[in-house]
Amino acid sequence: MSQMQRTNYPTGLNKVCLQYLQTFSLQRVLYRMRNSNKQ
Repeated sequence: MSQMQRTNYPTGLNKVCLQYLQTFSLQRVLYRMRNSNKQ
């Protein structure tokens, strides 16, 4: 079941989504660090 579901989704789109999520999380972490440094 899991393998079939994976093949249903395009790998290219999946990679882009993963990269976007990773970069977004990194930016949020950096933003929090900057805010804590200011305080």
